[in-house]
Amino acid sequence: ILNSAFKNQYEKLLKRISYSSLSVKDMNVADQLSLIYCLVLQERIQEGMELFSLLDKKKCVAEMEIVFDYFQAYMSLFNENEDQAGTLALDVCAKYRQRQLPRRFNKLFEDIEVLLRGELDDYQREEESNGDVRGTKTVHGFGDRDREMDKLSKATPSIEWEVDSWNRTIRVSYQLVKTLTVNFYTMNTEILFSQDPFFSEKESNPAKQAAFTYIAPITALHVTLKDVEKTQRVGVQDIAIPSNLKNQNLFIQVISENSIVCRPFYDNQLLLQVKENYGQLKVLNKNTNKPVKKAYVKVYAKTDQTTEFYKDGYTDLQGKFDYLSISTDQLQRATQLAILVSTEDLGCVVKQVNKPKQ
Repeated sequence: ILNSAFKNQYEKLLKRISYSSLSVKDMNVADQLSLIYCLVLQERIQEGMELFSLLDKKKCVAEMEIVFDYFQAYMSLFNENEDQAGTLALDVCAKYRQRQLPRRFNKLFEDIEVLLRGELDDYQREEESNGDVRGTKTVHGFGDRDREMDKLSKATPSIEWEVDSWNRTIRVSYQLVKTLTVNFYTMNTEILFSQDPFFSEKESNPAKQAAFTYIAPITALHVTLKDVEKTQRVGVQDIAIPSNLKNQNLFIQVISENSIVCRPFYDNQLLLQVKENYGQLKVLNKNTNKPVKKAYVKVYAKTDQTTEFYKDGYTDLQGKFDYLSISTDQLQRATQLAILVSTEDLGCVVKQVNKPKQ
């Protein structure tokens, strides 16, 4: 347990229980529910459910009705029978919907109901109906911080995107965004690969992104996004990559009003077949499935201390290349390999592979 405060509290609870009871059934209701709570916080859900099933319902309702009912609704969410679980949880929430309780307790049951029914825009609490989501409302009570953060995130514009290499489109997911600018930069992939062979397409390195802001993009698209229906919340739109950039190695920059998301895209017509255990790769034309001969292959190795050149060469008449065999002991120091395959007219591709198991 990494949280020292929780660890101390949990150890005190276990110590008190060990002195006051001989078994789970001998424990008082408060200790039973406290132990379940601690198990849930540790994500030991199955153990918590098993302990909850042993509770005396009548005794729990008589002594700690609200806490027991909340646990009953919450634990039911992990029931494999989703319909039965949802019905039980909603019944419990309905029981407390009109009951006069401290507001922080009502919110706990409301959160479960919203979770089951879906995220509802028209589900507002009384004190929120006239308030601004960005207001200065004090955060207090159980779970209030999470609720505030959730509301703020829903009110913040966001974008995410990925490239569909087969259809050569950029699929953008967006929320509260009206327009985008998409910048395309061409890259000398071999030089960039030699500088940083293990740069990931998903990596977001500010220094690498900043380097492209000093040059003009080869192509820029200004895109107006479709309006998002209320029932969908998040919009999705495909943006075609310009045809004049086919088989180019690109650095794509998608800019919205409040964010910039960048990553490289190796547009190519290549299909790589890699056999890691044997250190063999075969390069095929993605469209014809025919071997690609004389494709240039460059390999770098990652060690515990650094990244270093490993070998290079060209594919043979069958499109094959042995990327592993060398005359030194360099492979013994390597932990991973990065491979660049480059052609004149079919583009290039970068792939990271593990070294063979000994």
